[in-house]
Amino acid sequence: MATNSSRWTRAKSHRIYFRPSLRKRFCRFIETSAWDERLLSQEKWINRICLGYIIVSVLYFSPILILSVLK
Repeated sequence: MATNSSRWTRAKSHRIYFRPSLRKRFCRFIETSAWDERLLSQEKWINRICLGYIIVSVLYFSPILILSVLK
């Protein structure tokens, strides 16, 4: 009958490595990369896209708002 320790020994002897969880990989990415600097360098572009979405949504909902005010 195999015990847990023999399974781990076998895994270590065959050099089987398990992939870290998504949360751990994401934490490592946040800690080691310059994601914040890249985001700040793209801020003007991102702001323009957000402003475009706001303008499109106002144009889309304006007929509904006008009709509800006129009633």
